[in-house]
Amino acid sequence: EEDESPSYVDTMDCEVRLKFPTPLVCQQDFTSCEVIKDNKVIDLSHLRHTPQHLVSNRIPLGGVIYLAVCQTLLNSQSNACSGEAAACLALNSESAGKNIGTVSAPLHLAPDGNPELLYNDGDKCPSGGTYSTRITFLCDRDSATSTSGPYLVAIEGCEYQVNWYTDRACTSSDPI
Repeated sequence: EEDESPSYVDTMDCEVRLKFPTPLVCQQDFTSCEVIKDNKVIDLSHLRHTPQHLVSNRIPLGGVIYLAVCQTLLNSQSNACSGEAAACLALNSESAGKNIGTVSAPLHLAPDGNPELLYNDGDKCPSGGTYSTRITFLCDRDSATSTSGPYLVAIEGCEYQVNWYTDRACTSSDPI
């Protein structure tokens, strides 16, 4: 196992080189945030520009869920999970959060025709397997800010199900 503290490499022409192993400079995992529906492109990549989105409704024990869209969560004080998490459950009573899903597949159309992200391979779930999060994006042409935000609709076993109304999930063929 490699020591994670900074170490001296060399000095040349008044320049000191140090080796400083850290995951903080690693590239984030991300996936495509576009999908074709009715021969139109649905592009949710603008939701990537906010490093994390907050889900605070119906969370057991007063916790919150932090979500990234099509990428891993950026490191921040509010990200209590590992660097590979795309969905993180942070409970007020625990110092460490639960990774409830990592980037595992690109945006795709669910059987009902709505754009969907599925984050798999989170932390181990007490009932077996690992936690996962399913985010379904639903068309909302009246969304004043172009996103009304994500909200938790169900927890089924080890899967958190989140709906997110946004005008970015609409195509010209979606009903008004």
